[in-house]
Amino acid sequence: MERYELLNEIIKRNGYKKYLEIGIDDPNNCFNHIKIEKKIGIDPYNDKLGTHQWNADNLEAMKEAIEGEWYEMKSDEFFKKKRNKFDLIFIDGLHKEKQVDRDIKNSLSRLNAGGIVVMHDTMPRREEVQTNTPTAGSPWMGDCYRSFWKLRMERDDLELATLDIDTGFSFIREGSNVKYSAPNFKGHMSFMYYKLHRNKIMNVISLNQFYDTWCKK
Repeated sequence: MERYELLNEIIKRNGYKKYLEIGIDDPNNCFNHIKIEKKIGIDPYNDKLGTHQWNADNLEAMKEAIEGEWYEMKSDEFFKKKRNKFDLIFIDGLHKEKQVDRDIKNSLSRLNAGGIVVMHDTMPRREEVQTNTPTAGSPWMGDCYRSFWKLRMERDDLELATLDIDTGFSFIREGSNVKYSAPNFKGHMSFMYYKLHRNKIMNVISLNQFYDTWCKK
């Protein structure tokens, strides 16, 4: 399942009208395929980490290919300048824990009632794909899974679940969460601990369970 196929199914089933994508990158990967009444994308198009699919030679062509309203800025700047609210927010920007923490906080503050925040790349299977020092040309997912992990342990006012498809989709909305009590957890969110307990930490559910509980009948 392509990421946009899942997002479009959520939009269709819930009757959503407004969509925000944090981190457009190549618009043909997702943003251009989103079918909704109103969509906005954000991307500073800064490739300091060398993890993107574009470079100086094709950057302008990639930006010109974007179909829909978008802003060339960092997500922090967007949330400071714009007061829009959304039904569905897709977080797929800078995959570093502190940045994702801010993106989650800001997204929740701009979510319409009944809306959902979706995080991408939250189920790394190998430690090297989540390191904070990515290697150019190699798969990199960052450590955004840790941001979701913290919500599972600290927040009881959010409903939280994950689909272990693609590279992992995690979902956040207003609701309730039985705080995850990590067995033998020493306070250090190591990848080894995550790997041993990943399904419980991330509250992994099936696709059918997701449609039954996160989408309107």
